[in-house]
Amino acid sequence: MEHSAPNPIKEYYIAYFDILGYKEFFRQHADKVPELLNSIHDAIQRTKAHISILKQSPLLGEFAQINIKERVFSDNILLCMETTEEVLEPVRLLAFIKAVSDIQRGFILHYGLFVRGGIVKGQLSFNDDYVFGQGVIDAVSMEGMAQYPRILIRGDIVNELNNTRFCSEEAYERALKTVEKLKKGENASEEDIKQCAVANNNCFIDRLFQYINEYIVVPWDDDCWVVNYLHIIDMTDIIEPTVIKQFCKALLTASPKDAEKFIPEANNQDQQKQSFELILQTHKRIVQFELKEYGNYDDIALDNIKAAEAREKILKKYIWVMTFHNRVCRKAQKTEHIILTRCNCDTRFLKTTIEVLEDQPKALAD
Repeated sequence: MEHSAPNPIKEYYIAYFDILGYKEFFRQHADKVPELLNSIHDAIQRTKAHISILKQSPLLGEFAQINIKERVFSDNILLCMETTEEVLEPVRLLAFIKAVSDIQRGFILHYGLFVRGGIVKGQLSFNDDYVFGQGVIDAVSMEGMAQYPRILIRGDIVNELNNTRFCSEEAYERALKTVEKLKKGENASEEDIKQCAVANNNCFIDRLFQYINEYIVVPWDDDCWVVNYLHIIDMTDIIEPTVIKQFCKALLTASPKDAEKFIPEANNQDQQKQSFELILQTHKRIVQFELKEYGNYDDIALDNIKAAEAREKILKKYIWVMTFHNRVCRKAQKTEHIILTRCNCDTRFLKTTIEVLEDQPKALAD
Protein backbone atom coordinates (compact mmCIF):
# COMPACT_ATOMS: atom_id res chain seq x y z
CA MET A 1 0.00 0.00 0.00
CA GLU A 2 1.40 3.40 -1.00
CA HIS A 3 1.41 6.29 1.42
CA SER A 4 2.20 9.93 0.78
CA ALA A 5 5.51 11.04 2.25
CA PRO A 6 5.38 13.35 5.28
CA ASN A 7 5.86 16.99 4.40
CA PRO A 8 8.20 19.18 6.46
CA ILE A 9 6.68 21.23 9.26
CA LYS A 10 6.06 24.81 8.09
CA GLU A 11 4.29 27.91 9.40
CA TYR A 12 0.65 28.36 8.43
CA TYR A 13 -2.32 30.56 9.14
CA ILE A 14 -4.85 28.09 10.50
CA ALA A 15 -8.61 28.37 10.92
CA TYR A 16 -10.45 25.57 12.68
CA PHE A 17 -14.17 25.48 13.39
CA ASP A 18 -16.97 23.04 14.03
CA ILE A 19 -20.70 23.08 13.38
CA LEU A 20 -22.74 23.78 16.51
CA GLY A 21 -25.57 21.50 17.54
CA TYR A 22 -24.33 18.63 15.35
CA LYS A 23 -24.25 15.92 18.04
CA GLU A 24 -27.39 17.19 19.79
CA PHE A 25 -29.29 17.18 16.50
CA PHE A 26 -28.42 13.51 15.95
CA ARG A 27 -29.75 12.69 19.42
CA GLN A 28 -33.00 14.67 19.25
CA HIS A 29 -33.94 14.58 15.56
CA ALA A 30 -32.88 11.22 14.18
CA ASP A 31 -35.57 11.44 11.50
CA LYS A 32 -34.11 14.67 10.12
CA VAL A 33 -30.45 13.56 10.07
CA PRO A 34 -30.37 13.06 6.25
CA GLU A 35 -31.63 16.63 5.78
CA LEU A 36 -28.91 17.95 8.10
CA LEU A 37 -26.22 15.92 6.37
CA ASN A 38 -27.33 17.29 2.99
CA SER A 39 -27.08 20.84 4.33
CA ILE A 40 -23.60 20.20 5.74
CA HIS A 41 -22.52 18.56 2.50
CA ASP A 42 -23.77 21.51 0.44
CA ALA A 43 -22.12 24.00 2.82
CA ILE A 44 -18.79 22.19 2.55
CA GLN A 45 -19.02 22.04 -1.24
CA ARG A 46 -19.76 25.76 -1.25
CA THR A 47 -16.67 26.30 0.91
CA LYS A 48 -14.50 24.34 -1.52
CA ALA A 49 -15.94 26.27 -4.46
CA HIS A 50 -15.14 29.55 -2.70
CA ILE A 51 -11.55 28.42 -2.12
CA SER A 52 -11.29 27.27 -5.74
CA ILE A 53 -12.30 30.75 -6.98
CA LEU A 54 -9.51 32.30 -4.91
CA LYS A 55 -6.96 29.83 -6.25
CA GLN A 56 -8.00 30.46 -9.87
CA SER A 57 -7.68 34.22 -9.54
CA PRO A 58 -4.51 35.48 -11.28
CA LEU A 59 -4.11 38.28 -8.72
CA LEU A 60 -5.15 36.44 -5.57
CA GLY A 61 -4.07 32.91 -6.42
CA GLU A 62 -0.99 33.37 -8.59
CA PHE A 63 0.38 36.76 -7.57
CA ALA A 64 -0.71 36.99 -3.91
CA GLN A 65 -0.47 33.20 -3.37
CA ILE A 66 -3.82 32.96 -1.58
CA ASN A 67 -3.67 29.17 -1.67
CA ILE A 68 -6.00 27.83 1.02
CA LYS A 69 -6.02 24.12 1.83
CA GLU A 70 -8.94 22.45 3.54
CA ARG A 71 -9.64 19.31 5.55
CA VAL A 72 -13.13 18.18 6.59
CA PHE A 73 -13.82 15.49 9.17
CA SER A 74 -17.22 14.86 10.77
CA ASP A 75 -18.49 18.29 11.88
CA ASN A 76 -15.01 19.88 11.90
CA ILE A 77 -13.39 21.99 9.20
CA LEU A 78 -9.74 23.02 8.98
CA LEU A 79 -8.50 25.74 6.61
CA CYS A 80 -4.86 26.71 6.35
CA MET A 81 -2.55 28.84 4.21
CA GLU A 82 1.25 28.75 4.31
CA THR A 83 2.96 31.97 5.40
CA THR A 84 5.58 33.80 3.31
CA GLU A 85 8.25 36.46 3.86
CA GLU A 86 6.71 38.85 1.33
CA VAL A 87 6.28 42.56 2.11
CA LEU A 88 2.52 42.24 1.53
CA GLU A 89 2.24 39.27 3.90
CA PRO A 90 -0.20 41.15 6.22
CA VAL A 91 -2.49 41.61 3.19
CA ARG A 92 -2.41 37.83 2.60
CA LEU A 93 -3.28 37.28 6.26
CA LEU A 94 -6.21 39.68 6.07
CA ALA A 95 -7.37 38.03 2.84
CA PHE A 96 -7.30 34.67 4.64
CA ILE A 97 -9.44 36.03 7.50
CA LYS A 98 -11.80 37.63 4.99
CA ALA A 99 -12.17 34.27 3.20
CA VAL A 100 -12.98 32.59 6.53
CA SER A 101 -15.59 35.27 7.29
CA ASP A 102 -17.22 34.75 3.88
CA ILE A 103 -17.35 30.99 4.48
CA GLN A 104 -18.81 31.47 7.96
CA ARG A 105 -21.48 33.81 6.58
CA GLY A 106 -22.35 31.29 3.86
CA PHE A 107 -22.85 28.50 6.42
CA ILE A 108 -25.29 30.66 8.39
CA LEU A 109 -27.25 32.47 5.69
CA HIS A 110 -27.60 29.60 3.23
CA TYR A 111 -27.94 26.64 5.59
CA GLY A 112 -28.72 28.02 9.06
CA LEU A 113 -25.55 26.35 10.38
CA PHE A 114 -23.71 28.29 13.07
CA VAL A 115 -20.03 27.57 13.66
CA ARG A 116 -17.50 28.11 16.44
CA GLY A 117 -13.75 28.19 16.08
CA GLY A 118 -10.45 30.03 16.10
CA ILE A 119 -7.71 31.42 13.86
CA VAL A 120 -4.04 31.07 14.81
CA LYS A 121 -0.60 31.14 13.23
CA GLY A 122 1.43 28.03 13.93
CA GLN A 123 3.56 25.12 12.80
CA LEU A 124 2.15 22.07 11.05
CA SER A 125 2.78 19.40 8.46
CA PHE A 126 0.07 19.03 5.82
CA ASN A 127 -0.27 16.23 3.27
CA ASP A 128 -2.97 14.06 1.68
CA ASP A 129 -3.19 11.67 4.64
CA TYR A 130 -2.99 13.80 7.74
CA VAL A 131 -2.43 17.19 9.37
CA PHE A 132 0.05 17.25 12.22
CA GLY A 133 1.59 19.92 14.43
CA GLN A 134 1.30 22.36 17.34
CA GLY A 135 -0.67 24.76 15.16
CA VAL A 136 -3.59 22.32 14.96
CA ILE A 137 -3.54 21.89 18.74
CA ASP A 138 -3.60 25.66 19.22
CA ALA A 139 -6.46 26.12 16.72
CA VAL A 140 -8.55 23.40 18.40
CA SER A 141 -7.84 25.05 21.76
CA MET A 142 -9.10 28.38 20.41
CA GLU A 143 -12.32 26.67 19.29
CA GLY A 144 -12.82 25.45 22.86
CA MET A 145 -12.33 28.99 24.19
CA ALA A 146 -14.80 30.52 21.73
CA GLN A 147 -17.83 29.28 23.77
CA TYR A 148 -20.35 31.07 21.53
CA PRO A 149 -21.07 30.82 17.76
CA ARG A 150 -18.05 32.87 16.74
CA ILE A 151 -14.56 32.49 15.33
CA LEU A 152 -11.87 33.97 17.58
CA ILE A 153 -8.60 35.44 16.33
CA ARG A 154 -5.53 34.93 18.50
CA GLY A 155 -3.94 38.05 19.97
CA ASP A 156 -0.56 37.76 18.20
CA ILE A 157 -2.33 37.85 14.83
CA VAL A 158 -4.38 40.90 15.85
CA ASN A 159 -1.21 42.70 17.04
CA GLU A 160 0.49 41.90 13.74
CA LEU A 161 -2.43 43.38 11.81
CA ASN A 162 -2.81 46.45 14.02
CA ASN A 163 0.91 47.26 13.85
CA THR A 164 1.14 46.96 10.06
CA ARG A 165 2.03 50.12 8.15
CA PHE A 166 3.08 50.25 4.52
CA CYS A 167 4.00 53.94 4.53
CA SER A 168 6.45 55.11 7.19
CA GLU A 169 6.19 58.50 8.89
CA GLU A 170 9.48 59.52 7.27
CA ALA A 171 8.26 58.62 3.77
CA TYR A 172 4.98 60.43 4.40
CA GLU A 173 6.72 63.61 5.61
CA ARG A 174 9.12 63.52 2.66
CA ALA A 175 6.20 63.17 0.24
CA LEU A 176 4.42 66.15 1.84
CA LYS A 177 7.50 68.31 1.41
CA THR A 178 7.72 67.31 -2.25
CA VAL A 179 4.05 68.14 -2.79
CA GLU A 180 4.55 71.57 -1.15
CA LYS A 181 7.52 72.25 -3.42
CA LEU A 182 5.51 71.41 -6.52
CA LYS A 183 2.58 73.55 -5.36
CA LYS A 184 4.91 76.53 -5.00
CA GLY A 185 6.33 75.96 -8.48
CA GLU A 186 9.70 74.89 -7.11
CA ASN A 187 11.76 72.15 -8.67
CA ALA A 188 11.84 68.65 -7.17
CA SER A 189 14.30 65.90 -8.02
CA GLU A 190 13.18 62.88 -10.02
CA GLU A 191 13.98 60.74 -7.00
CA ASP A 192 11.73 62.87 -4.74
CA ILE A 193 8.89 62.68 -7.26
CA LYS A 194 9.33 58.93 -7.56
CA GLN A 195 9.36 58.49 -3.77
CA CYS A 196 6.29 60.71 -3.53
CA ALA A 197 4.39 58.43 -5.92
CA VAL A 198 5.50 55.36 -3.94
CA ALA A 199 4.40 56.97 -0.66
CA ASN A 200 1.04 57.93 -2.17
CA ASN A 201 0.50 54.34 -3.29
CA ASN A 202 1.56 52.94 0.10
CA CYS A 203 -0.70 55.40 1.94
CA PHE A 204 -3.62 54.16 -0.15
CA ILE A 205 -2.75 50.54 0.71
CA ASP A 206 -2.53 51.56 4.39
CA ARG A 207 -5.95 53.17 4.27
CA LEU A 208 -7.53 50.19 2.54
CA PHE A 209 -5.80 47.72 4.85
CA GLN A 210 -6.81 49.53 8.04
CA TYR A 211 -10.40 49.91 6.82
CA ILE A 212 -10.75 46.18 6.16
CA ASN A 213 -8.94 45.29 9.37
CA GLU A 214 -11.21 47.53 11.45
CA TYR A 215 -14.41 46.00 10.12
CA ILE A 216 -13.41 42.33 9.77
CA VAL A 217 -11.46 41.94 13.03
CA VAL A 218 -13.53 43.34 15.90
CA PRO A 219 -12.95 43.41 19.67
CA TRP A 220 -15.47 41.91 22.06
CA ASP A 221 -16.36 42.62 25.69
CA ASP A 222 -14.59 39.53 27.08
CA ASP A 223 -11.18 40.69 25.74
CA CYS A 224 -11.48 38.53 22.63
CA TRP A 225 -11.18 39.41 18.95
CA VAL A 226 -13.80 37.93 16.65
CA VAL A 227 -14.34 37.60 12.91
CA ASN A 228 -17.12 39.90 11.67
CA TYR A 229 -18.86 37.69 9.12
CA LEU A 230 -21.66 40.21 8.49
CA HIS A 231 -19.53 42.95 6.98
CA ILE A 232 -19.34 43.58 3.22
CA ILE A 233 -16.52 45.80 2.00
CA ASP A 234 -17.89 49.03 0.54
CA MET A 235 -15.09 50.66 -1.42
CA THR A 236 -17.00 53.94 -1.54
CA ASP A 237 -16.25 54.36 2.18
CA ILE A 238 -12.59 55.00 1.36
CA ILE A 239 -12.36 55.67 -2.39
CA GLU A 240 -14.02 58.32 -4.50
CA PRO A 241 -16.40 56.89 -7.17
CA THR A 242 -14.23 58.30 -9.97
CA VAL A 243 -11.17 56.55 -8.54
CA ILE A 244 -13.12 53.28 -8.30
CA LYS A 245 -13.89 53.54 -12.03
CA GLN A 246 -10.20 54.07 -12.74
CA PHE A 247 -9.33 51.09 -10.54
CA CYS A 248 -11.82 48.88 -12.38
CA LYS A 249 -10.39 49.91 -15.74
CA ALA A 250 -6.90 49.11 -14.50
CA LEU A 251 -8.03 45.73 -13.18
CA LEU A 252 -9.75 44.97 -16.48
CA THR A 253 -6.48 45.67 -18.30
CA ALA A 254 -4.19 43.90 -15.82
CA SER A 255 -6.32 40.82 -15.16
CA PRO A 256 -9.52 40.34 -17.24
CA LYS A 257 -10.18 37.06 -15.42
CA ASP A 258 -10.29 38.83 -12.05
CA ALA A 259 -12.36 41.65 -13.48
CA GLU A 260 -14.91 39.15 -14.73
CA LYS A 261 -15.28 37.65 -11.25
CA PHE A 262 -15.03 40.66 -9.00
CA ILE A 263 -16.19 43.73 -10.93
CA PRO A 264 -19.68 42.86 -12.27
CA GLU A 265 -22.26 44.66 -10.15
CA ALA A 266 -19.63 45.15 -7.43
CA ASN A 267 -19.24 48.82 -8.32
CA ASN A 268 -22.94 49.48 -8.27
CA GLN A 269 -23.50 51.24 -4.94
CA ASP A 270 -27.23 50.56 -4.92
CA GLN A 271 -26.75 46.82 -5.45
CA GLN A 272 -24.00 46.72 -2.83
CA LYS A 273 -26.26 48.41 -0.29
CA GLN A 274 -29.13 46.09 -1.18
CA SER A 275 -26.83 43.10 -0.69
CA PHE A 276 -25.88 44.30 2.81
CA GLU A 277 -29.54 44.93 3.62
CA LEU A 278 -30.41 41.40 2.50
CA ILE A 279 -27.64 39.92 4.65
CA LEU A 280 -28.93 41.72 7.74
CA GLN A 281 -32.54 40.77 6.98
CA THR A 282 -31.71 37.10 6.44
CA HIS A 283 -29.46 36.91 9.48
CA LYS A 284 -32.14 38.58 11.60
CA ARG A 285 -34.76 36.07 10.49
CA ILE A 286 -32.50 33.08 11.22
CA VAL A 287 -31.50 34.36 14.68
CA GLN A 288 -35.11 35.17 15.55
CA PHE A 289 -36.10 31.62 14.63
CA GLU A 290 -33.45 30.17 16.97
CA LEU A 291 -34.45 32.51 19.81
CA LYS A 292 -38.08 31.41 19.48
CA GLU A 293 -37.00 27.75 19.28
CA TYR A 294 -34.94 27.83 22.49
CA GLY A 295 -36.35 30.89 24.29
CA ASN A 296 -38.65 29.10 26.74
CA TYR A 297 -39.05 25.84 28.69
CA ASP A 298 -42.78 25.25 28.24
CA ASP A 299 -42.25 21.81 26.73
CA ILE A 300 -39.91 20.58 29.50
CA ALA A 301 -41.24 18.68 32.52
CA LEU A 302 -40.54 20.23 35.91
CA ASP A 303 -38.47 17.25 37.07
CA ASN A 304 -36.21 17.38 34.00
CA ILE A 305 -33.65 19.86 35.31
CA LYS A 306 -30.91 18.62 32.99
CA ALA A 307 -33.04 19.35 29.92
CA ALA A 308 -33.71 22.88 31.19
CA GLU A 309 -30.00 23.46 31.79
CA ALA A 310 -29.16 22.21 28.30
CA ARG A 311 -31.85 24.48 26.81
CA GLU A 312 -30.52 27.56 28.61
CA LYS A 313 -26.97 26.77 27.50
CA ILE A 314 -28.12 26.74 23.87
CA LEU A 315 -30.22 29.87 24.35
CA LYS A 316 -27.24 31.83 25.65
CA LYS A 317 -25.35 31.04 22.46
CA TYR A 318 -28.08 32.63 20.34
CA ILE A 319 -28.38 35.57 22.71
CA TRP A 320 -24.71 36.21 21.97
CA VAL A 321 -25.41 36.05 18.22
CA MET A 322 -28.30 38.47 18.68
CA THR A 323 -26.03 40.88 20.58
CA PHE A 324 -23.42 40.63 17.82
CA HIS A 325 -26.07 41.22 15.14
CA ASN A 326 -27.43 44.29 16.92
CA ARG A 327 -23.96 45.75 17.43
CA VAL A 328 -23.22 45.43 13.70
CA CYS A 329 -26.57 47.08 12.89
CA ARG A 330 -25.89 50.01 15.20
CA LYS A 331 -22.39 50.58 13.82
CA ALA A 332 -23.76 50.50 10.27
CA GLN A 333 -26.68 52.76 11.31
CA LYS A 334 -29.17 50.10 10.24
CA THR A 335 -31.32 50.19 13.37
CA GLU A 336 -34.37 48.98 11.44
CA HIS A 337 -32.76 45.52 11.37
CA ILE A 338 -32.10 45.33 15.11
CA ILE A 339 -33.60 42.30 16.87
CA LEU A 340 -35.88 43.42 19.70
CA THR A 341 -36.43 41.03 22.60
CA ARG A 342 -37.69 40.90 26.17
CA CYS A 343 -35.84 38.76 28.72
CA ASN A 344 -37.54 37.14 31.68
CA CYS A 345 -37.13 34.21 34.01
CA ASP A 346 -38.93 30.86 34.11
CA THR A 347 -39.74 30.61 37.82
CA ARG A 348 -40.08 26.82 37.66
CA PHE A 349 -36.43 26.33 36.70
CA LEU A 350 -35.06 29.82 37.50
CA LYS A 351 -33.71 29.94 33.96
CA THR A 352 -33.47 32.78 31.45
CA THR A 353 -36.25 33.10 28.88
CA ILE A 354 -36.44 35.42 25.90
CA GLU A 355 -39.34 36.69 23.80
CA VAL A 356 -38.85 38.15 20.32
CA LEU A 357 -40.69 41.46 19.83
CA GLU A 358 -41.41 41.67 16.12
CA ASP A 359 -43.66 44.71 15.75
CA GLN A 360 -42.42 47.18 18.31
CA PRO A 361 -41.74 50.90 17.78
CA LYS A 362 -38.35 51.64 16.26
CA ALA A 363 -37.44 53.83 19.23
CA LEU A 364 -37.11 50.72 21.41
CA ALA A 365 -34.08 49.69 19.34
CA ASP A 366 -32.00 52.23 21.25
